[in-house]
Amino acid sequence: MFEMAERQEPDWGRTFRDRVVVIVGASGGIGATTARLFARSGAEVIACDRDTGRLERLRAELAAAGAAFEIHPLQVDEPQSVSDFAGWIGRRQDHVDHLINAAGQTSGGPSDQVLLADWERILRVNLTGTFLTCQALAPLLMEGHDSTVVNLASELAISVEPEKAAYIASKAGVIGLTKVLGVEWVSRGVRVNCVAPGATRTPMIARIENDPIIREAYLSRVPAHRFAEPEDIADGIAFLSSHLSRHMVGQVMVIDGGYTVG
Repeated sequence: MFEMAERQEPDWGRTFRDRVVVIVGASGGIGATTARLFARSGAEVIACDRDTGRLERLRAELAAAGAAFEIHPLQVDEPQSVSDFAGWIGRRQDHVDHLINAAGQTSGGPSDQVLLADWERILRVNLTGTFLTCQALAPLLMEGHDSTVVNLASELAISVEPEKAAYIASKAGVIGLTKVLGVEWVSRGVRVNCVAPGATRTPMIARIENDPIIREAYLSRVPAHRFAEPEDIADGIAFLSSHLSRHMVGQVMVIDGGYTVG
């Protein structure tokens, strides 16, 4: 049986101290864990989400630890909301160093029964929302120095499972978008890459984690035989945001314990 080694907290302080980091979808799960990582590293974190209540609690937690942490409401599927958010940042900052797009929704069901409204909602949030935030913040990213964008895709965009047509299509689109922006923007000082997480211990996978049969069926396909922790994904995001990945452009970092290898 594989045993997970104790996680060693990386020291990102010298890399991210005083850098301006925007985290979209920061109220919970991977987004909140990533926000904590950057905040602990001394970055100036701007966290946004539609769930302002959870954002407020996260700000209180990190403010108590002395972190530089601001929040702002954002609905990524509403162009005006994204535009207003970018304008608000532009009035406070003359540049953005790092953008992390972690907002996302999921859905399931037989493809021949998917409602058009559900299909459009998932693509608006996961794919169009990622595009809108990248586009809106591009001028501020291009004013930075060695700026980065990290988008969140999914292992399912590579491996595929039935009855997840909208979700998988949206995340496959995120991979395609990442590649295009990667080659377009690298000459303008912005590296764009994405992380493709496996099933990660967040509320999004509660159905898998809490059902013994489904849980074992999934883990039997994972060589590491465990779910990812949010910290596993946050570390990958930090790596892609750092100088350590300086020659990575338009790439997909899969963090799934080996699920997509077989």
